[in-house]
Amino acid sequence: MLVLAGLVACATQPTNRSLVVRTAPKVSEFTFASQAPLSGADEFAPWTTLSTVNAGETAALEGCITERDHCENSHLLRYRRLLERAAQLEPLEQLDLVHAFFNSVEQTLPQDSSWASLYQVASTNTADCKGIALGKYFTLRRLGWSAEDLRVVMNWDDHELDWHALLAVRSGDGTYVLDSILGLQRPRDFAYGYMVYSISEIGIWDHAPDFVPVP
Repeated sequence: MLVLAGLVACATQPTNRSLVVRTAPKVSEFTFASQAPLSGADEFAPWTTLSTVNAGETAALEGCITERDHCENSHLLRYRRLLERAAQLEPLEQLDLVHAFFNSVEQTLPQDSSWASLYQVASTNTADCKGIALGKYFTLRRLGWSAEDLRVVMNWDDHELDWHALLAVRSGDGTYVLDSILGLQRPRDFAYGYMVYSISEIGIWDHAPDFVPVP
């Protein structure tokens, strides 16, 4: 199973906050036309665990989407309405709506290193930055966006001295970054983030093979 230096949580308080990223590109340099993935996503334990959880919750989520009476709470009804509205929009409008929806989720500190499923985020309206980025990813996939045009980017914020997760999206007129803090921006606006790795269903890209913690 693949092991990477880097991110298991976001908005954390690491024991050693003095870190350096050597040879890691900044988020502002992100491009989908990068190197081939290091491996398949199924080689990375957090992704395989999340995929298993998502699969187990598919019936409950689909039931809600198909019939509103099957939605267990108001948060799921709100998510159902998001999908209904987004299905009627053009791609960039979809992007803006999905981004705004998940940025309205109550952002919490991570309780452990697990990745929240789409159903968990939609039904509780709470998530850490990973859950928010992944919620956007899987929702856009439901709306027909290609996995080739979506990438969850895990990075080290050199300004905040903290881990963070965001979503990169390729659309007709270029690349956008959907962030729970800075909002929907172009990559050039993310000058403080150093990419550690990025991931989608297609695979995982190791952007910082020489990531080194400093004593």
